[in-house]
Amino acid sequence: MSDNLPKVKIEKVVLIENEYEDQHGNIYSALKLIEQSKKYKQFDLPLIGINLNRPAWNIGNLADFIHHVDRLRHTNIDHPIILDNEGVICDGLHRVCKAILEGKTTIKAIRLEEMPPKDRQENKD
Repeated sequence: MSDNLPKVKIEKVVLIENEYEDQHGNIYSALKLIEQSKKYKQFDLPLIGINLNRPAWNIGNLADFIHHVDRLRHTNIDHPIILDNEGVICDGLHRVCKAILEGKTTIKAIRLEEMPPKDRQENKD
């Protein structure tokens, strides 16, 4: 009988929708950050040094939580995370979570020395 029930659909996110907002309210598209990261070398970043107490995603309900767990399950930790010019993770939080849960001690990373042009600015009131 339960074989006839429909499955719960999980909303997928495409890369173009991902954005990063820095502490100054500058917003950057993930695509722009990834393109900028190609100018710099990868290195191994110790996971023990990452601040796990910083705000991450806006998870307001169970659907949001399921969405992020699904992204975590399907993320590829072979792709480097990207740190902004101040050393804050601007792309790759799901990869960091997956690497920690898999017992890794380091993750591939790239630190931007210069940020690309921002896409827009949010008011920080």
